[in-house]
Parts: sequence; C-alpha cells; structure tokens
Amino acid sequence: MCFKMNTQKSHHHIATKMATHGKSDGSKNMLTEKDIKEITALQVDDAKELLSKKLKLSPYLDPNDLQKAPFITFLYENISFASEKGFPLMHIGLVVKFAHEYLKRILVKDHRLADAVKDFKELAEIIAPLNDRHKQQYTDFIHQTVLCHYNLYKYVFSHLRDIVCPK
Repeated sequence: MCFKMNTQKSHHHIATKMATHGKSDGSKNMLTEKDIKEITALQVDDAKELLSKKLKLSPYLDPNDLQKAPFITFLYENISFASEKGFPLMHIGLVVKFAHEYLKRILVKDHRLADAVKDFKELAEIIAPLNDRHKQQYTDFIHQTVLCHYNLYKYVFSHLRDIVCPK
C-alpha cells in the first residue's frame, strides 16, 4: 500500500501533538510505576507498542502518522537507559516526563542548540529527585544523544516525510 503525506500542512512540534493524547498534565508522571515495570519487562517492539498504548497513541507503527514511531522510540530509549542504569521506577517516570517536556521545547521553530542547553537547565527541576549519580548519568545521556545530534533530532521531528512506493 502506497500513499503520500500532504507536506503542505503546517506542522508544529510532534511532541506537543503527541502529548495531547497522553497522560501528562504537567504535575504528574506520564506513566505509572506499574506501566514502567510492564514496559521494561518486554522485548523492544512489544515494549514500544505497549508504551504507545499507555500514552493512548496506539498503534506504534502507524502508516498514517510517520512521526509517531520516532516519538515513541525517543521515550522508550529514555526508559531503557534509566532502567539499565538501575534508576528506581518512580525516577524512570521522571525521566520520561523530562524527555517529553524537553522534546516539546526543542522542537519549535527557530530553536537553536544554545536554546536547548538553556532548556535543559530550566527543566532540570523535573529530575531533581534523582540521586547525584543518576542525574550525572542522565545528563551525559542527553548530551550524547540529543545535544550531540541536535540537528538530526530537529530534522526527524520537524519534517513530514513522503512515502515512496517501491517499484
């Protein structure tokens, strides 16, 4: 099945679009500790599908919404990182909230790398409950992923992609 997405539509940042369907209300974590436990117990693809369901964004691989998968993958990678480093479940929830809020901030028009660094500092209060070691690990993770590849993140999340039909 082939289709082409309309690239004429204005497209703001995908994280905000995705957030309107999720659980985030600004004061609570997007996921419960039970949700995180279930997600981290699964293989990658099943975990991403469950994550998309928990955020009310199912299906994960939606041919009509090509940017849903990168959004879910971004959040999943944050969950996976925090889980592998031994963060408590409650703190993994904070990491997801931070990742989501950070993505919303950096995916706006005319946002620059310097703004991303400033945004990180402003949102750091979300991850304040993490112990010093986990804060340092997560800060390094964000630096090595988002900040080092800032332009790639901006491109992936801010450009609607066309699907080319295989011949």
